[in-house]
Amino acid sequence: MKQLMTKMKIKNLFSAIMLCCSMVANSQSAITIDPATQRYLGDESDFKREKFVAFHALFTEPDADFEKFKKDFNIDSDYMGSRRFYYPIAKAKNGKIPAVKKTYDGERKVFEHIATAPPSALFYDKKINYGKTDFMPYISDVSNYVAKALRDEWEQVPRFLEPFNEPMVHAGDFATGLKGADKKAAIEAIVTYISSMKSKTATIFVSGNECLFLSTS
Repeated sequence: MKQLMTKMKIKNLFSAIMLCCSMVANSQSAITIDPATQRYLGDESDFKREKFVAFHALFTEPDADFEKFKKDFNIDSDYMGSRRFYYPIAKAKNGKIPAVKKTYDGERKVFEHIATAPPSALFYDKKINYGKTDFMPYISDVSNYVAKALRDEWEQVPRFLEPFNEPMVHAGDFATGLKGADKKAAIEAIVTYISSMKSKTATIFVSGNECLFLSTS
């Protein structure tokens, strides 16, 4: 027992020394910028704004502040932003899925942005105990609706679809009033439903959750 305590003290002391060394090393690091010196990261030297600038919004109409921002930071004037908190699922209100209008046909232009929505767009009723409700039929119906709407009537088809923004963070929001095993079962069911969300548009990539995907059924 005494030897074990000694080993633990030595281990803790070593960890403390390494932490101090790390703090000292970090405190001494500095970043210098010399506009007259060309820097490289591998073979890259130019800062590609179209690749690395991602504005956390999407402007479908001119906005004075955004136009000024682009001008001040030398961003292409036709840049609209990179992330839109709106896609067809937002039109399915209170579990009622609207009909899809056949506005477009054939191959669609894909816009370079991410589309997402809050999880409440799917879990529309906080009074439902999702741990005791078979929500899969609705998941299937709304998934098919999203695919058809993006294909046939949505004006700006996004390159990336993140079905829900921070779904796991907000899973507990839809288990209000439940406790213990019932709350755990509801959250687990919600996670399963989120993971089952899928669509049928092959030109869109699904991001945000590795178990989410788009397929043809």
